Amino acid sequence: MGRRPTLQIILDLTTLEKTGKFKGLGSLIRVYNGKRGLHLVVLYIALGRWRLPWSFRVYRGKGHPGCVQLGLRLLSTLPKSLTKRYQVLVLVDTAFGSIDFFKQVRQMKFHAVAGQIRKTSPARKGKYYPDTKRARRSYHQTVF
Repeated sequence: MGRRPTLQIILDLTTLEKTGKFKGLGSLIRVYNGKRGLHLVVLYIALGRWRLPWSFRVYRGKGHPGCVQLGLRLLSTLPKSLTKRYQVLVLVDTAFGSIDFFKQVRQMKFHAVAGQIRKTSPARKGKYYPDTKRARRSYHQTVF
């Protein structure tokens, strides 16, 4: 039968920055990490060079489900036809990097990879990553 092909799932907290007044969005416009806007947890399916948005949930902040809970809800909506055919690899940044998240991902029979680069992270041969936008967008992957 062989090994199943890998399907990469990306969970990301994305902000749609807003300025001005938006009466229709009411309490959904919040400030989070210094950014004012609509904050979404988005699930992407990665196919080759394509990142396809599959589903999303609105992150409402304090007193509501957090990023981890919203991400797990999104993962549970994946169709069984996908999860049975493929080995699912969930890629996340540290916003989702809690022990509870990884335990529940493993209970779903998925694998998870999390990572982040800071300008103080050691690189190869004792060098440090420069403080550039490119370095901040890069990921140092750690398999759990």
